Amino acid sequence: MTGIDSPPASGCLYLYGIVEVTAATPELLLRGDRLVVVRSVGALCRDLDASALDDLTDDSGAGLLRLAEQHDAVLRRHATAGAVLPVRLGTLYADTERVTAMLHASHDQLQQQLRALRGRAEWTVRVRFPTAAAPAAPMGRTSGRDYLLQRRTARRAVEDERARRERIVAQLDEELRELSDDVRTRRRGAEAAHVASYLVPHEAAEAFARRMTEAAATLGGEGVEVVLDGPLPAWSFADVRLEVRR
Repeated sequence: MTGIDSPPASGCLYLYGIVEVTAATPELLLRGDRLVVVRSVGALCRDLDASALDDLTDDSGAGLLRLAEQHDAVLRRHATAGAVLPVRLGTLYADTERVTAMLHASHDQLQQQLRALRGRAEWTVRVRFPTAAAPAAPMGRTSGRDYLLQRRTARRAVEDERARRERIVAQLDEELRELSDDVRTRRRGAEAAHVASYLVPHEAAEAFARRMTEAAATLGGEGVEVVLDGPLPAWSFADVRLEVRR
């Protein structure tokens, strides 16, 4: 076990995530951080005393927001040194003995997942389309035939726009998949937004980001917003199942 200081007399350990321990990992620990290691698999924790637990139940949600921001920042920092498996926000263990027992019980599956993420990072892509204009109301008095024709024309325009959006998303997604090892799509095509996370090898990251810059420039002229966030810890690709009682 490696740490910065001793655990508090009361409280518990907050678990940020599981990391692939490298020579650089201990250098990334900040005051209050703890690294519990079983072979090459480490549990990245932080001392959390009783008063901190009280802050998390504050009705304003400010304490929980600070924790979420800290959780993300710690994982991003350690992702620069090796593979990281994020765990659910708010995962607590009573003491280092429980964390050590968890690592022993879950070691093989955690090690397998870390190997699958080694040398890769998550990049999240968001495509937002402008809000479609409402169909124009018929001008003046119209016959039933003209009304039905206008309705059909408006419906066809909606269908054409939906098909256009689907083509844009499908083409971009196909190109990004060629640079990725895996993908998780949360929204697709005809919706107002497309959100997907791509697991990108480090050696393809520059080409991935360049393709997104090109897409943002091209589609921006059509009122389409393209946003890229990364590199990130692989939140969308981690399936951490921790064994043993906490």
